[in-house]
Amino acid sequence: MAAITQFVPTFLGGVSRQADTKKFPGQVNEILNGYPDPTYGLLKRSGAKFIGSLYSYANDSSDELKDGYWFAIDRDNDERYAGVITTNGNIRIWNTVPVNTGGVLTFTEATITGKTDPDVVSYLTTPAGVETLHNFHTFYYLDRSYIINKSKTVAMNAKTDYYLKTRATVVVGSIDYDQEYSIYINGTKYSFTTVSITDAETRDEPVDADEILDGLKSAIDAALSSTFTVTKFSNSLEIEINDGQTPFNIEVEGGVQGVSLTVYQDEVSTTSRLAAYTKSGRRVKILNTIDDRSSYFVRFVGSGGNSAVAGSGFYEESRGWDIDTDDEGNPIATSGAFCPFFSSGVVGAQW
Repeated sequence: MAAITQFVPTFLGGVSRQADTKKFPGQVNEILNGYPDPTYGLLKRSGAKFIGSLYSYANDSSDELKDGYWFAIDRDNDERYAGVITTNGNIRIWNTVPVNTGGVLTFTEATITGKTDPDVVSYLTTPAGVETLHNFHTFYYLDRSYIINKSKTVAMNAKTDYYLKTRATVVVGSIDYDQEYSIYINGTKYSFTTVSITDAETRDEPVDADEILDGLKSAIDAALSSTFTVTKFSNSLEIEINDGQTPFNIEVEGGVQGVSLTVYQDEVSTTSRLAAYTKSGRRVKILNTIDDRSSYFVRFVGSGGNSAVAGSGFYEESRGWDIDTDDEGNPIATSGAFCPFFSSGVVGAQW
């Protein structure tokens, strides 16, 4: 006899896959051939009516749908679908809102683009010794549907070394006439002096950031081209050591007050110090000076997606220096192994 008894008023909470300690009263692990109705209580499941065929069966040897994993997608009265993952890694979906053609109800099969991609087929293929019926799970969020392959394990890529202080971004903050702009790399000075206002008027061309950056880049290239690579963007220089591993120190000064140039390597105290134009993929840590646990990382995404293009872009929150996930095991970068088939991704199909 059980040591504990509990009164359950109804079973109208439906099925819940959460642990028993998290279930609400009235929720159960499974309901077989039943339907919880708020008016009449727990009812026997209604019967089914044959409407039409999704697939023409010939024999067991040619039956692609045999032993497949079936799932349903019910968005609204106009979008109801039935899908199956076959034992050979194929996926098929039908619109279950029938079309009446001459008194015969038929179901339209969706054309799924990308489902023959090797990564998609691999994800949807059940390993030997495992039944396809028990190898998958589906869940739905907003207007997306996801398939989980239970046999896939999300893993970490081999750790990649990220060497700090091997790159620097120099930003022009303001422009002054007849002033020296200097960059000190490992204590050695590389500078450019702007022309006076009179000279600028004589040549009929004002001093701009492009001229200052060109002058600084030329000074560094003339002495350090074999050691450093300098890339010029609209308002900044990206300075990288060629071996990608040796750290270097850098300081800057310029303008009347000496603050017309700013520089950062791997960390800044506020996002306002980040360059508006820089190399795509550039990662920077935004420091929280009160609690480092609240610091975070950002990555610059260039508009053209090409690191060699001096275009604009934006910063998005990114991973830390040495955090890498396996894209094959976790194609949409969430906590689990998922294969989206309503949205294109690293592994996915769209229809």
